[in-house]
Amino acid sequence: MVAALTFAAMLGLVLPAQGQDVHWTRSTGSFVIQCTSDRTPQRCDPPRVLKVRVARGTRKTVRHVRYVAANTHCSSARVLISYKGKRIGRTDWVEAGESSTRDDLDVTLERKANGKAHRFKFRVQGRTGGCNTGAVGSWGGEIQLSGRLEKAP
Repeated sequence: MVAALTFAAMLGLVLPAQGQDVHWTRSTGSFVIQCTSDRTPQRCDPPRVLKVRVARGTRKTVRHVRYVAANTHCSSARVLISYKGKRIGRTDWVEAGESSTRDDLDVTLERKANGKAHRFKFRVQGRTGGCNTGAVGSWGGEIQLSGRLEKAP
């Protein structure tokens, strides 16, 4: 029942009842990014973007981010999380195949007047070791945002 409500709420089909705890999740799916050379060799550009839409009459609170590093990571890395051009958090350092979860995000998303999605940007920060001799060449894995869905006041 909760899974069905959560899925329906993610699609904007059902509004949560007052006081009802409904969660939402949005994932990048598995990805790989090839980094471009620039003056910040341990931070990879371009960023991975995750769009989050908010249905009419609801709001979403982002509480958690989870990063699962691809098995192809050859050195430790962490993900830097940005929203509206400001860093709002970062994960712990992970090795290939490991994951890191942050549970202390507190971002409330209201429906935009134009109905467009909110955009979160993720960049990896590497550190020397393994095959990283001073620059990140690529990174990947999966990133998931989740939190609470509720009726807009």
